[in-house]
Amino acid sequence: MIRPTHHYIGRCKVCGAIHSSVYDMVDNAKTTAKCVADMIADGMNVERVLLGSVELAMDGCDCASNPVKGLPLFALEVTP
Repeated sequence: MIRPTHHYIGRCKVCGAIHSSVYDMVDNAKTTAKCVADMIADGMNVERVLLGSVELAMDGCDCASNPVKGLPLFALEVTP
């Protein structure tokens, strides 16, 4: 197996937050291509960057495209 040196990141087109990441797997190019195609289909900007050059934050979007931003905790729960 070849060790990856790069990965693809999918960023929100509005705020630039990273939503997705996949290693550039040279020995499994079809899987890498499928993941990148899925990012594009989901409306993300895709970049190929060096491993370790981008910090992945778990905060999510700070833009209007985030449908749950600002909602109180459990707001999406269905009550009987």
